[in-house]
Amino acid sequence: MDLVILTDDKGKFLEDPAYFGRFGEISRQNVEHYGRCTSVRVFYEDGREVEFGLVDSAWADVPLDEGTRQVLSDGFRVLVDKTGVFGDLRL
Repeated sequence: MDLVILTDDKGKFLEDPAYFGRFGEISRQNVEHYGRCTSVRVFYEDGREVEFGLVDSAWADVPLDEGTRQVLSDGFRVLVDKTGVFGDLRL
C-alpha cells in the first residue's frame, strides 16, 4: 500500500520513526528519496508493507509536474483533505 502525506514538516515524521508504529508492530523500515518525495517504507510484523510518501503541499500544485501526474494517474483515493488541495484536481 502506498500513502502520500502532504506536509510542510517532513522532519517531524523522520525525527520520530516510532510514528509509523501506530499502525502495527514494525519489523523494519527504510528511508528512500525520490525527488521531492521522501519515502518511509515500513515492513510490519504481520506481513504488510506500507510506503509512506512525505511531500510538501506544493507537490499537488496545478499544473501538476510530470512525476506527480504519473503517480496520481496510476490511481488514487483522497482519505483526508483538510485544506482542499485536491478539490480542483483534474488529471
